[in-house]
This record gives sequence, structure tokens and C-alpha cells, in this order.
Amino acid sequence: MNFACSTKAREFSSRLSLREGNFAVGGRLGVFSVRDLSSEGVLYRDRLLSRGEDLLTFHFFKYGGEDKRLERYYWHIQTAVTVNSLAF
Repeated sequence: MNFACSTKAREFSSRLSLREGNFAVGGRLGVFSVRDLSSEGVLYRDRLLSRGEDLLTFHFFKYGGEDKRLERYYWHIQTAVTVNSLAF
């Protein structure tokens, strides 16, 4: 069997929390690469390489219960994703 590409991901970590009905997950991916293994990729094998310490960091938070007294700020779900430098 011939493969068209190979990928490598390292230094992945995540955290999951379920407290008082609220849900939170966050994490990071340190290194990621894609290599072209096809016959067309002989000259340039590396197609995608991460640069720096963390390629990707993410955070997701969702309130579990209702806000009947409207005490929360304007959001019920919050997400944040940071992607650092990639070389193609």
C-alpha cells in the first residue's frame, strides 16, 4: 500500500473540567508536520511545518445552567483559539 502523506503531531495536552454544571476544555498542540510521500513530492517532502513552541492553543467554556436573574455578562459560551506560525 502506498501512502500519499504522513503527519506527525507531538506535545499535545488538554484539560477538561465539569464543575457546577459548567463545562470547560482547553489545551495545546506543540509540533505538527505534514510530509508528501507521493512521487510528485520528491523534491519538496515537507509540505507543512510548525514554527515556535506552541502551534495551537485553545479554550472553550460553556455555562451549564440558566441565568434566570441575568447576572452573567453577555455571553453563554466563550471560545479562544490561537494559531502560531506555519511554513508551507
